Amino acid sequence: MRLPPLHCLLPLLALMAMDSPAATLFRCEAADGRIGFHQHGCPPGQAQSRQRAHNPKIPLDSMRERWIASVFPGLWRRWPW
Repeated sequence: MRLPPLHCLLPLLALMAMDSPAATLFRCEAADGRIGFHQHGCPPGQAQSRQRAHNPKIPLDSMRERWIASVFPGLWRRWPW
């Protein structure tokens, strides 16, 4: 039984959705100089500033991209990233 093209692309789309985006963290500095990082803001009495955390790609991502390029070469050249 042959699958429709859309069913073949669904696993590919699921793999692409697994990328980890950068997160915004709160950098909290206590009165005594200690620094902590939190996702939901700082406790009272601490100085708060936002900091963007960069999550670099892991080697698995490049392996996945090579696999996608080998399975879907035409799609890979047209894909907008």
